[in-house]
Amino acid sequence: MARRNFIPLALLALLAVLTAVFAVVGASSAPTAANIEVQNATDQTLGTPTGANSWIMDLVTSVQVGAGSGGGTSQERIIKYVAPDQMTVYDVSGGTARPAGGVRQPACVLSFYAATLRGNASWQEHNGGTYTRTESLADYTARVPVPGPTGTTCQPVPSTIQGQVHQAAVVRSGYLIAFSTQVAIPAHGTQDETQLFVRIGNVDVRTLK
Repeated sequence: MARRNFIPLALLALLAVLTAVFAVVGASSAPTAANIEVQNATDQTLGTPTGANSWIMDLVTSVQVGAGSGGGTSQERIIKYVAPDQMTVYDVSGGTARPAGGVRQPACVLSFYAATLRGNASWQEHNGGTYTRTESLADYTARVPVPGPTGTTCQPVPSTIQGQVHQAAVVRSGYLIAFSTQVAIPAHGTQDETQLFVRIGNVDVRTLK
């Protein structure tokens, strides 16, 4: 599976945008309309109920250990979801995507994505359909479910560690086309995860404006 079939260069440019907007994440002054816009776009992309739409996503994760230590890792994957319950992961290396296997709990992963973009923290709208916000790590982990180690549970695991979660979302033509989450823990480092949708149902994301 060639990588170029899945990842338009224009979408990869959103990585830089999403990274930059973390610096202007905002605040409780965000209008309620922004929260509604992001929620409606999330439903439009993931489907109603969640998981009703098929999609293809490029997923980039990175971990930076310690402030200024230079110790970090990154990984790219492609996730292909076929409604109602088939999810396959491809590892991307050297410009080629290779199957890495199916996801044991696709419903939990879908719940994770949906819950990531919900919550009480207010979104701040910026030019170009970009939204940002920040919330505490405690609030985020109390809301977002994760698969259990045995694969039989899917529930939030509240954290007692002090930290913040910075988020950004990009909306085009009523669809959520990209979102990212950065978990920042003082003196420990950061963990970033960016999701770029390539296809949503029969819609090629490159055609959305």
